[in-house]
Formats: sequence, C-alpha cells, structure tokens
Amino acid sequence: MPALRFAKTKNEALQICKEMRIYRETRRTIQAYLYAIQKRIDRGQHKAALQLFNRMVIVTKIPYWAVVAVKSELNKPSSSPSH
Repeated sequence: MPALRFAKTKNEALQICKEMRIYRETRRTIQAYLYAIQKRIDRGQHKAALQLFNRMVIVTKIPYWAVVAVKSELNKPSSSPSH
C-alpha cells in the first residue's frame, strides 16, 4: 500500500487512499464535463454550455477558485478545427 509511506497508521493510510480515489473520480467527471462544455461552445450553443457548467459545479462541488479558473479557460472557443 503506497499510502503507508505517508501515513503513521494503517487507518490514516486507508483514509489517504479513500481521498485519492474520490479525487481521481472527481477529476474524471470534471474532464468529461469540460469536454462536453467545450463542444457546445464550439457549436455556438452558449446557453447550453452555461447550463452544463452550472450542473458541473453543483455535481462536483468544486471550490470557487477552481470555478473561476475553468470559466476563464472556457471563454474562448477551442483552436482545434471542427470536422
């Protein structure tokens, strides 16, 4: 168990593993939402993108500073050509 290197007890190690699992799941969820939001922005569906963004904030319970950082990234359409 790699978490044992950072924990003093087995209970602490289990808590670290649990927190990391939650972090990985949340990160995957946020990445999926961001992909869908960016697709809507590229298509010009700004209202739908905003609704999806608001749902992402509620579902993932990300902190305010992360919301501001993500919002600043989504203000511009992606530079990749759409097919």
